[in-house]
Amino acid sequence: MGENEIPEIREAALEHRVLPDPWNEVPWRAWHDLQHDRLWITDGLGAGMGAIRIISRPQPIGWVAVDRWCDANGVTADERPLVFRLVRALDIVFLTHRNTQITQDLQNALRK
Repeated sequence: MGENEIPEIREAALEHRVLPDPWNEVPWRAWHDLQHDRLWITDGLGAGMGAIRIISRPQPIGWVAVDRWCDANGVTADERPLVFRLVRALDIVFLTHRNTQITQDLQNALRK
């Protein structure tokens, strides 16, 4: 949501900030920190002499990036399996949501 989009909702959301449970904080931080390590694939789609749409599809965060994040943040060997599983779970939700948005956007763009 942009800064000028529905300011009252944005303000209400910022006032009632939801934090993850303590056991989930490390994977949550890892997933957010690693957002910039994900690869994006650029695709183009066009229909004859009609609309052309260029999109970027997100790819999963790599295992090596999560492992290096764990090293840099002092995650123990016992904690790592949980961190890996939860980062993957968060990533699957994000990828599913984002790819659904992209698909809907493409369908709308090519209908015109």
